[in-house]
Amino acid sequence: MKKIINACLLSCSLIAGFSSFNLAANQTEQVETDYNQIEDFFVVGAGFREYQGKPSAWVGLSKPIKQSQSLNLNIDLTSNDQLVDGGWILDEAKTNLYFPGLMPEQTYQIKVRKNLTSFADEKLPEAFQSSFTTPRIQPSASFLHSGSILNPTFSEGLPIVVVNLDYVDVEFYRLSQEQYRSFLTQKSTSEQYAYRLTKTIEQAELVYSRKYQTKADKNQKQQLVLATQDIKPLKEPGLHGGYAWAWRIWQGANSLV
Repeated sequence: MKKIINACLLSCSLIAGFSSFNLAANQTEQVETDYNQIEDFFVVGAGFREYQGKPSAWVGLSKPIKQSQSLNLNIDLTSNDQLVDGGWILDEAKTNLYFPGLMPEQTYQIKVRKNLTSFADEKLPEAFQSSFTTPRIQPSASFLHSGSILNPTFSEGLPIVVVNLDYVDVEFYRLSQEQYRSFLTQKSTSEQYAYRLTKTIEQAELVYSRKYQTKADKNQKQQLVLATQDIKPLKEPGLHGGYAWAWRIWQGANSLV
């Protein structure tokens, strides 16, 4: 028996005739740390974090560790008294370790042994233990940016973020200059924004709709680009608003969660 979940998404404004860009392109400046100024080697913390969009266990350390040592021999990740299949990944700073691919709504235990060694041959003063429960992963989809400019020749398409969804169905509406100007100039809360968006779409012209298959991996937040190059209405210069909803179908082995 099929079970369908509907989820409304906010819109993304599109302008045909330009290339795609990121509205939040500012990069965070990285600050180097002089670890020789840190006296002690210890576990800063441990628990749940995302790593490359995947639910992961995390262990943070006060100093970088030696890469030559076996991480799986020095750090255990268990659930229901069983070792979890997989392995620890060390980040570039060598102070954070991630164990990706965890299941949602499940309790895990982390045990860090005293033998874990820093880059300065220091060992931990004592073993460290911690437990955590992974959160529920709600099937969802959203636009990656609050606005995108599309060029039918050079742009790859419309970027979205999707989690545990098989399909995303997108409708493209043509907005008049007056509708677009009115929508952008009015300040509002998130609830008012959603209401005004709905009203704007009701008065706009539907020019195209398409169902996209996401092919997303299980329990992983993924960035995808929906192809728009071959959509003829979007090749015409003008203002367009993309209004989308997403759903997934639970049907035996096809289920992503």
